[in-house]
Amino acid sequence: GGVADINDAGTICFRGITPSMRGVVVVPAGGTAQWYVRAGDATPHGGAYLDIWGPVLNNADQVAFYSDVSGAQSGWFVGKPGAWRKAFAFFDLIDVGGCVGLAVSRNPMQPLDDDGDLVLWANEYLSPTAERDWLLVSRADGTLVRVAGKGDSTALGGVIGAMDAWPS
Repeated sequence: GGVADINDAGTICFRGITPSMRGVVVVPAGGTAQWYVRAGDATPHGGAYLDIWGPVLNNADQVAFYSDVSGAQSGWFVGKPGAWRKAFAFFDLIDVGGCVGLAVSRNPMQPLDDDGDLVLWANEYLSPTAERDWLLVSRADGTLVRVAGKGDSTALGGVIGAMDAWPS
């Protein structure tokens, strides 16, 4: 998950770690590196970013990343400086239960489209003895779409038995 990402214009992003700072660094083609978001910055749903995982970049220079959060729920975030949104976080409602598992961001998977829609894997709590895996799309407009769930019927017959946690 530690590899850099590059978009069609040649902009690069990566998880930057220095002795005093961690976060997402973006380098426009022919430009200067800039911190997009840093550990300690406020998140759009409260708390502050802690450990930020590998960012993914789209052609609109938006990034998506998973981050642990202090003072709020850890989760996925999408945007650019001045325009961040929480895409999905622990305990957010999926279908009938809350999220109890999320895959972290990593490259070279490309779950972020150019419209800012993000596909992600999550695990839903149903009861003390039951959970369900999902592929979800967190749309840029804030809506959540359940694309497929473990146990759903398939067009080829049978049911979905397992899903990869890093969709692309």
